[in-house]
Amino acid sequence: METKKVFLAITAFWLAFSAGLSAEEQADTVKQFNALDYSLQKRYRPANETFISDRFIDNTFISAQGGIFNLAAWGDTKYAFGPSATLGMGKWINEYNALRISLSWKNFARKRDIAEFNLAGIGVNHLFNISSYLGGYRRSRFFELSTVEGLMYTCSIMDGDVRHALGLNLGLNLNMRLSNAVDLYLEPAVTVHTDGIDHSGAMNWHHYDLEYGVAVGLSVNIDSGPRKVSPPRNRDPHTYMAFFVGPQMQNSELVVKEMGIFNSIGPHFGITAGRWLNDFFALQASGFYSSDKWIRDIDGQLKDSRYIGLRVEGRFDPLMMIPGWKEKSGFSIPLLFGPEAGYMHKDDRSMKIDKVYLGLTAAFQLRYKILDFLSLYLEPRFSIVPYYLDFHTNYLDESGVRETYYDGLVNLNFGIEIDITSIRRMLEK
Repeated sequence: METKKVFLAITAFWLAFSAGLSAEEQADTVKQFNALDYSLQKRYRPANETFISDRFIDNTFISAQGGIFNLAAWGDTKYAFGPSATLGMGKWINEYNALRISLSWKNFARKRDIAEFNLAGIGVNHLFNISSYLGGYRRSRFFELSTVEGLMYTCSIMDGDVRHALGLNLGLNLNMRLSNAVDLYLEPAVTVHTDGIDHSGAMNWHHYDLEYGVAVGLSVNIDSGPRKVSPPRNRDPHTYMAFFVGPQMQNSELVVKEMGIFNSIGPHFGITAGRWLNDFFALQASGFYSSDKWIRDIDGQLKDSRYIGLRVEGRFDPLMMIPGWKEKSGFSIPLLFGPEAGYMHKDDRSMKIDKVYLGLTAAFQLRYKILDFLSLYLEPRFSIVPYYLDFHTNYLDESGVRETYYDGLVNLNFGIEIDITSIRRMLEK
């Protein structure tokens, strides 16, 4: 009986206490334990930064890109990779969606008859920012991944024959925010055109043309709002220069079959200028000259290939992502990747081979900093140099066949890097 009285007294006290709470207090009490606040993965997604769009010019950008593209082969009709150039202007509508209008030009050639044609197009693309959608909108994010999808109109011209087509393009945009004003991006894409742009007529029974390729571009922020880059942990923005020298070998099919890659060795040297933009990423440009052996003549003499050009690369140092690494060791393993443009000359008895090319290069470095302003490194590098040759039946016949070739260039560079910013600060003290 006593237990029952105690239970009734506690119940009456709790009901009186609850009745005395204000509506706001009761709402706060419920809100603290509201399971809906933890639903739909809200606790796993960071909050968005404020998206400012007070004026039309806010979040607007212009872009310029260049790349290499090709058309899918239909039957016996094949094409050589051709250059492309695109100018665009766009605007981020909200945290995740942008619209971009672009003008483009591309050049292709059929291999069977060396017939060249040009594509001029205008397109409208939608960009969806996956990084902001999954990780929260941050205007200062260094790496961002977006999907690209859109429609375009294309005019194809070959020897006065004009064809018109509509296309659907899909791609990805891998963006790196270099500063408040400039982004660097890589954009692989595929476009499905309605039939006709390759001028193949009835030979293409698919009734559509498929285009694919990749472009590298720069995007410039034209609004006045800053996009502050996250502050570095250990390294302020530094400017540096490097000098490198080493052997070069050619790993092409002809060299491997006829002479072996170690018989192709020649010199390779150049100079680099770059700047660290944050702890782990730098942008650099390198001028170079190189030479190797590429073919054995009928008299047994080895013929030279010569290259002179410019590389523009991103330099990523993964060890700097480890907290405190700089204090622990002067050792690093940066990774490098980017486009390579240059001029190539090949000695050959039967024809003159002088080509301007656009290729790709990649490398990694084994580096050690021996002084605050001085580092030594060993750099294995591989470059792909594409070019084409036209073969005619005779000198009076303008028709012929175009073949595409690739020189695989292997370098082992020894370099010395000088930190210009560190030297300047030492002199100022």
